[in-house]
Amino acid sequence: MKRQAEGIAMLLALLVLPLGGASDTLDDLPDPTQPAYTSSSAPTRIAPRVRPATLNLQSTLVSAGRRVAVINGVTLAVGARIRDARVVSISPSTVVVSRNGRIETLRLVPSEIVAPRREVSRADVH
Repeated sequence: MKRQAEGIAMLLALLVLPLGGASDTLDDLPDPTQPAYTSSSAPTRIAPRVRPATLNLQSTLVSAGRRVAVINGVTLAVGARIRDARVVSISPSTVVVSRNGRIETLRLVPSEIVAPRREVSRADVH
């Protein structure tokens, strides 16, 4: 058992030993995620183009006394705000939001919603 532990310790020492000398050379390597510049060109900073955050309509609940929508995991009623948008109206398949002075329609599904043919009775539920 002692001999096995000594062997494991020696193996670990051999694996770690090369890392000590390699750390000096790693500092000299260029960052591969940065663009390569020639000596005659200077790096220029371009402001990133900012896109409005995506709003994802996930669910709606429309009843006689309540209209709510779930957008990006947050339950919202008419008039509520999420990020830079305000909920204007909620229907069974769409939510209209006002965002930066523009009106956007978020759709629950791309195709038409088909109403159920009949209501489910208690006899249908097992």
